[in-house]
Amino acid sequence: MDRSELTAPASDAFGGKRFRVIFAATIGNLLEWYDYFLYAVLAITMAKLFFPAENELTSLLLSLAT
Repeated sequence: MDRSELTAPASDAFGGKRFRVIFAATIGNLLEWYDYFLYAVLAITMAKLFFPAENELTSLLLSLAT
């Protein structure tokens, strides 16, 4: 084993893996935010459809509690 192989910078050795980890974390984060957005939109829609009440806040709280 050559001495130059032992002193190689970490960025050269792990650059591709670091990119994949950051890319995977970004995709996971985007999916999580999409899930929150979809849940919020559907909670508002379900509140209007399944829990009609005089007070819209009551309907929304009932749909979130369900």
